[in-house]
Amino acid sequence: MTVVPCEIGSYSDDYSNNTSCINCEDALGASGKPLGPGIVTAGSGSNSSAACRVLEPGFALVDVKGLAILQPLGLNQAFAGAKPCPQSYFCPSGDAAAEGTPQACPRGMWTQVDDEVPAEDDTDSSSSSSSSSSSSMMPGATAAEACLVPPGHMLPAGADDVAECPTGTFKEGWDRASACTPCGDGLWLSDPSDAIISFDPATGFGSTVYVRGSPNSCYIQQGMGVDSTGKASVCPPNTFGNHLEKRFGTDPAPCMSCLTGLVTSESNSHRAVTFTDSQGVEQTISEGGFYDPLACVTPAGFGYSGFGAEPCAVGSYNEGGNLLGCKPCPASTTTPATGTISAAGCSLHAPGWGTGPNGVEQCKLGSFSDGSLAVGSPCADCPVGTTTAAAGSRSADSCKLCAAGYGGASAASCTPCKDGYYGPGGSDADAIRGVVFGALDAATGSLGQISGANSRCQKINGQAVVDPRRTLLKAKFDALSPSL
Repeated sequence: MTVVPCEIGSYSDDYSNNTSCINCEDALGASGKPLGPGIVTAGSGSNSSAACRVLEPGFALVDVKGLAILQPLGLNQAFAGAKPCPQSYFCPSGDAAAEGTPQACPRGMWTQVDDEVPAEDDTDSSSSSSSSSSSSMMPGATAAEACLVPPGHMLPAGADDVAECPTGTFKEGWDRASACTPCGDGLWLSDPSDAIISFDPATGFGSTVYVRGSPNSCYIQQGMGVDSTGKASVCPPNTFGNHLEKRFGTDPAPCMSCLTGLVTSESNSHRAVTFTDSQGVEQTISEGGFYDPLACVTPAGFGYSGFGAEPCAVGSYNEGGNLLGCKPCPASTTTPATGTISAAGCSLHAPGWGTGPNGVEQCKLGSFSDGSLAVGSPCADCPVGTTTAAAGSRSADSCKLCAAGYGGASAASCTPCKDGYYGPGGSDADAIRGVVFGALDAATGSLGQISGANSRCQKINGQAVVDPRRTLLKAKFDALSPSL
C-alpha cells in the first residue's frame, strides 16, 4: 500500500489504513449540505475540512442564508458553500480571509451576468463525487478587466463613477465608453425604455432596470418630424408631423405637406404649442407644430375639392379655415372677381338682374346687366334704337335688334322709319303685328316695330302712310292682320 498526500481540493481526517481523500465539494457546510463547487484547499495534504476555505477564481462564499459573504472571512465564521461571483464584483482566487475576498468593481462599473443565476448544487455527499472542474456552475468575474459599463450608461473621463446616458442619447452593449451616442441632430429626447437585469450582490436576486440602451429609447414629440439626415425639428407651417405624444425610434419621419392649396392656421386645435427641451424646460412653439392632416384647411377665398383647394369662382365665396367647398352668393348677386372671402363680397347684381321699382328683378326687354352693376343699381338700357330678344339679358351684345319704330342693316345702323314705313320681321303679317300703335309721329306720321337687325323700313301695302290719323292707320292694319 502506498500512502500519498490528498490533492488540492481534497482532505482526509482519518488515520486508518483504509481511507480515501474527500473532495471539498462534498464536505458539509454550515447548513448541513455539501459545500458544492468553487472551494478548494490551499495545497495538497490537507487533513481537515477546515482547510476547504480557498476560493477558486470567480467564486464567493455564502452564509447559511445563501447570501454572499463580501467581506474577508472571519477566524471562526461559518459558511455554507460558494456561488459565482456576484454582479459588480470580481473574485480572484485565494484564501477567503485574504486575497480571495470579492472585490467591488471600480468606479461603479458592473459585471455582465446571465439573466438567471444557476441554482446551487444541493446534492448530498453520497451522490456527488464530481470535482469542481466538472461542475455545471459557471464562475463569475475573476479580474477587474471584467468590470464594464452597462447599456444606457457611460464612464465619463475623470468622473468618479458610472453615469446614466442623458436624454437625447443612448448606449448599446457592455463596454467602457466615455460618452453616449446622440440620437441625432435637433430636438431629440430619450427615455429609459430598454430593460436590463440588475442583481443584488448579496442575495443574487434580480430586478429590472430601464435604461437608454438603444435607438428605440430615442423619441420626438408631438408636431415634430425627422428628415432624411436624422435631424428632429418642429414641423413648419403648412405641414404636419408626428401625432403621438412620443414617437420612439430614429427612423425618418418627415413632415408631410398639406394638399395643394391648403394651409395651416396657428389657431387650429391640431397643433402642439410647446415642447420640452433637453434640459427639461418647456419651450413655446412660435409657429408650426401641427400633427394632424385635419390641421390643413382652406385659406380665405378658396374651396376644398377633395384633392386640395382652388380659388372660389366668380359668384361664390368661402371664409376659409375649413374643408368646405365654396358657397354660392345669394340669389341674383355675384362677386367682382374670384377668391371672394365672405358673403359681403357678393356686392354686384348677377348677370341679367338689376334693381327695379319693386326690388330686385330680371332685366326687362331693352335692358341688360353684365354682372358689373352694384347691388341696388338698375339694369342698363340698350343704345337708342336697339332692344333685346328677351328679358334677363346679360350683356350689351344682346342689344342686337332694332327697337320699335326703327330699322337698319344692323343694330349699329338702326334709325327711325320714315313716313309710311315700318320695319318688317318676316312676312307682312308678322311685321304688322309687331307695329307698336301709338308710335306714330305727330309731325311725320312715321311708325315703327321690333324688327330683325338686317330689316329695313318698308311701305305698308306698298303705299306710304301720310295721314297721321290713327283710326285710318289702324283700319289698314286690321285689314292686313285681323288678329291684332
